[in-house]
Amino acid sequence: MKIFSKFRILFLGVCLLTVGIVTALVLSAEKHTGAENYFVHNIEQVNDSSANNETYINALEKIRNEYSNVKNVEMEANVAIEIIRNNSIVAGTGQIIYIAKDNKYKYSCTISENLQNEGLMRDVYILYNGSKFYFYDPESKIVSSQSSEEVRLPAALPNPFFLPIEFLSNDDDNCEGCKMRLQDVKMPIRWAKRVSSISELTSENSNGTIHSLIQMPGGDLNKIPYNYRVRLVGDSSANLQPISISRVKGNGIPLAELLLNDLRTVPGINVKIPHNVEVGARDETGNLNLKAVFTVTKLKVNQTLDDTLLAPNFAGAEKFWDSDTKTFVNQ
Repeated sequence: MKIFSKFRILFLGVCLLTVGIVTALVLSAEKHTGAENYFVHNIEQVNDSSANNETYINALEKIRNEYSNVKNVEMEANVAIEIIRNNSIVAGTGQIIYIAKDNKYKYSCTISENLQNEGLMRDVYILYNGSKFYFYDPESKIVSSQSSEEVRLPAALPNPFFLPIEFLSNDDDNCEGCKMRLQDVKMPIRWAKRVSSISELTSENSNGTIHSLIQMPGGDLNKIPYNYRVRLVGDSSANLQPISISRVKGNGIPLAELLLNDLRTVPGINVKIPHNVEVGARDETGNLNLKAVFTVTKLKVNQTLDDTLLAPNFAGAEKFWDSDTKTFVNQ
């Protein structure tokens, strides 16, 4: 279902939005207004200590286990986006709706028109009801369907529900556009290799609060090898939780980085969920070229879910394309 032009896909690859945007490094303590100062470009020395690796593995496994126990979720989020080019900024907005139950899910992403004019994908509506996969393009008013699930999901923005576990992501050059689903959390195909190679970069205990930065193998992004760096904070080793995640080159220069803010307790899951996620995407030299701030406005986890929310509903659709038979059909 290659609906969009190569240019749109390529541009998103550069911006790292289709690559399951990641992040880390630390925001400056001051409030910056310049786009280049939005994230602190902080390269840290790698330590060889492995004494705390088991602690970090346990902390990340605890979070993964909590997410793997999610049976259903309802989430809505607003997004403020800035594209930075040649010292100019194009600002716009987006909105995301994500509903999932077991292996069924619905994901819709809307983007303001001025950002679409800059190359971001236009609005999309994706639905998998367990037996059929649907893709609705509101602009063309065409719904495409097929019997097999599409693993590479065409969407301009990542799903903020999964950004806190970005270190599990399979979305890079080896599987471009492979967005995370609930079943992927249960069986993340690269996690065993990553978790077995965790190394501690820095760690300190300040006034009873542990601050640790760890690193693990990532993959390749636009043919550039990267590692994951995850900053963990907690009042004890049993309560460590990520506050930032990044993809960095071998020399520590970040390719993409995210900050997990406004962590809240949510009924149905025993780990705090960030309701504000700041994302920065950089070019291979480390220059910031995109930033996005996701604000979760609605989140229900493992609560009673109305099954009709996952029923196909394509308001405004005029044509229905069956990808299996390669024909237009009546709906």
